[in-house]
Amino acid sequence: MHDGETVKLPASRRTRALLAYVALTRRPQRRERLCELFWEMPDDPRGALRWSLSKIRPLVNDDTTERLTAD
Repeated sequence: MHDGETVKLPASRRTRALLAYVALTRRPQRRERLCELFWEMPDDPRGALRWSLSKIRPLVNDDTTERLTAD
């Protein structure tokens, strides 16, 4: 739930796992570490991470609070 409303989670299992990981660790994570954890052998791990983050941001950020940021 986000702002009292049910949200639809991303279809990708890796993206859902990434969302769970960043929510549970509750501290900044380096992109390189996230790529190592979730994308061992893709052609473009940083591209895959960018795509997943783009799916997660609308779920966790709102107009007043940015809960998920990237460097």
